[in-house]
Amino acid sequence: MSSRVYKETEGFVFRDMELEDFERGYLVLLSQLTKVPPLSAGEFAAIFEKVKRTSKMIVIEDLKEKKVVGSFKLLFERKFARGGATMAHLEDVVVDSSYRSQGFGKQLMELAKAISDEEGCYKMVGYCSCELVGFYAKNGFEAKEVCFSMVF
Repeated sequence: MSSRVYKETEGFVFRDMELEDFERGYLVLLSQLTKVPPLSAGEFAAIFEKVKRTSKMIVIEDLKEKKVVGSFKLLFERKFARGGATMAHLEDVVVDSSYRSQGFGKQLMELAKAISDEEGCYKMVGYCSCELVGFYAKNGFEAKEVCFSMVF
């Protein structure tokens, strides 16, 4: 599958997620962020097809290891309150624990901002654990309002 490449650095590529990222350990990476149920390749493919209709999923691949080592997802929402303007929701931001402190998180945030701008978004929002507020603040985000959720 051919995907858009956003950035290449020595040994790494930042690109759109591909179906083949199932074999490259995407779910293993995501499990470092949240609980991930076991999925077959077929289940992954079905979810992938649905998610890509409303989102951009970006990964960092370690080309030598053929392994996904970072990712984020952007969901785009049209707002009546803004006359149809688009807002981006930043989700599932994660860098593999063995690749942290190498600037990949910052590069992911820069790319998320660039894609949101390219999509004409007027803002990008996300939520995180309290421990990560500093990371997002260093990358241009401002803690605003209160997030709430209801888990079913």
